[in-house]
Amino acid sequence: MSNHENYLAVEIHIVPADPEARGRVRAALLDHGVEDDDGLLPDVPVGVFSRYFGDSDAPASLAHALAAVPDTSFRLWTEEAQGEPGSLIAHVAGIGTFDGRCDRSGAVVVTEADAARLAAEPAAAERLRPLEEMTGSTLRSALADSARGA
Repeated sequence: MSNHENYLAVEIHIVPADPEARGRVRAALLDHGVEDDDGLLPDVPVGVFSRYFGDSDAPASLAHALAAVPDTSFRLWTEEAQGEPGSLIAHVAGIGTFDGRCDRSGAVVVTEADAARLAAEPAAAERLRPLEEMTGSTLRSALADSARGA
């Protein structure tokens, strides 16, 4: 990986049954140069696909394009070239989108400052809300359920 390129991975969990919508998912991936490990993109793109990118807007652009397709659920994360935290965008159709920091494997990163902010919350019920916001836990749980077919 060069110093000017970052790594982007996208994991498609649910692709709509509608052939036109599946075509829109596939087109979004192709438009953004995303492919599987063999340099291919199947007709029904379910699984993990990746690419290197230099344009910092590429992940958000791809996430926006995929989220626009009804009934599509995905997890997209970046690994920054300089070892900085990447970003995670997870989307579950009908539930919403989470956007936050992540490590190189796509796991949410909660910083010491985030923990300090959480500890400063006065009541336990109020602590849960910011923790869910920081980690995207509600949305990520729904995404995991959708991947299992629950």
